[in-house]
Amino acid sequence: RRSPRHPHALRVRSRPGANDQILCAAGTSSSCDDSARFDSYSNVRAQLDIGWGSTTDEEPTGGGDADGVGHFRARNNSGPILLNMLQAGCSGTACCSGYGDPCGLAY
Repeated sequence: RRSPRHPHALRVRSRPGANDQILCAAGTSSSCDDSARFDSYSNVRAQLDIGWGSTTDEEPTGGGDADGVGHFRARNNSGPILLNMLQAGCSGTACCSGYGDPCGLAY
């Protein structure tokens, strides 16, 4: 796990978890939970799981992107979450407001 280097920069982290076909190879979905995770600090606003659909164990070549949100769609679809963090100063699942897909705390 990493610590944010700049204590005055706000941080939000989103991930597709077991739906991430790039970071989680088929058969290793349980190890995906630690990818790109921050330690708890006051400037870490949220660490969210926004993945859904097939897991890499179910769909090794597509993961969530085959029928939901995986690695690439997590990047492309997370704009509303980042906008909430920057404009509204949200924290936790309040950053999911307006996202439109399943979204919850990663840990």
